[in-house]
Amino acid sequence: MKLPRPRFNVRGLMVLVAILALGYSFFQWFQLYQRCRMSAVFHDEKQKYLTLELKNLKRFPPSVFVSPYRRQEFERGERDRAESLRKKIEYHGRMKQKYEEAASRPWDSVAPDPPEPN
Repeated sequence: MKLPRPRFNVRGLMVLVAILALGYSFFQWFQLYQRCRMSAVFHDEKQKYLTLELKNLKRFPPSVFVSPYRRQEFERGERDRAESLRKKIEYHGRMKQKYEEAASRPWDSVAPDPPEPN
């Protein structure tokens, strides 16, 4: 038995192309959603880690046996480190929020990330 030959017409091909394009665009949006969610989770974990590091920084004061000059130098370094950690915590909080919003609207473009503070 001979199989019937499919008939191709312009309307059928246009419908086929439209269906394939929709499927491909949904696939692309889903991939972008996953990337944005992964970035949001990364920045959330980084923010939690830095917050814990900041708490530990405050927990361990310098030793009693350190000279007063070294103690001042140590405390100055600790203040600088704490300020740097606060800036990084704020940065990762903003990035987390940015990627959560981007995941909720995958059709919008995502602006490039600003550099991480030192």
